Amino acid sequence: MERALLIIDGTVLVLRPWFAKAPAPWAIARQQLKTAAAKYSHVAVVIDRTMDTFRRELDPRYKAHRPPASEALIAHFNRFEAEVEKLGIALFGSLRVEADDLAATLTRHAVAAGLPVRIQAPDKDLFQLVQDAAPSVRVIAPKKGWNIDEAGVMERLGVKPSQVIDFQSLVGDATDGVVGVAGVGAKTAAALLAARGSLDAIYADLDSLVNLKIRGAKTLPRKLLAGRDNAMLARELVTLLTDVDMGTDPLAMCVMPSAS
Repeated sequence: MERALLIIDGTVLVLRPWFAKAPAPWAIARQQLKTAAAKYSHVAVVIDRTMDTFRRELDPRYKAHRPPASEALIAHFNRFEAEVEKLGIALFGSLRVEADDLAATLTRHAVAAGLPVRIQAPDKDLFQLVQDAAPSVRVIAPKKGWNIDEAGVMERLGVKPSQVIDFQSLVGDATDGVVGVAGVGAKTAAALLAARGSLDAIYADLDSLVNLKIRGAKTLPRKLLAGRDNAMLARELVTLLTDVDMGTDPLAMCVMPSAS
């Protein structure tokens, strides 16, 4: 058994077989959870309970294009939570924050305790948590073939994990309704961060950006100035919370019986 905390995105476990119309979705999810429980010393499932989180208060456009869950889907989520409880796995959900914030908070607790973390979720937002230094934090997603370390973040986004928030602030995220800077794509954002290091440093001296060896550099000051408000709002939206109140000792709730 590996001494590490595995955090599972329960929302994905519910939605993937639901939309695929799998004939036995609960058997699939139950087996995945059983396998995890046998492999790791600590296991937690995090789940989204609403889309009306604090981020939508910051920006009504946030995930506004996503339809509300049907009664049938809600029933599936309830069934899933019951299955998790039967297996003795800790489950965390909130009506204020998202599953990713819960994962980020659990990660902070685990790292502080010297416990490595593996986050099972096909979500690049979580790349901001990745670290190679012990105790390591990686994002894994078997369906995508992910086992993302710091080099993996650089390979996929062109930036370091510490720059992921600023990268997403520039490019936005259409899947979540996060608006970035118009005309600044992933390659340009990565090049800007490689040259300047951070979003604040980029905005501290916009005029000097025309001298960078980046395609379209002469238009960057104008684009970034026009998109400044969007970039700053995007940074608030994409930054994961690491201080969610999850009880006095949430890590203790994640210990699997076979590891105690």
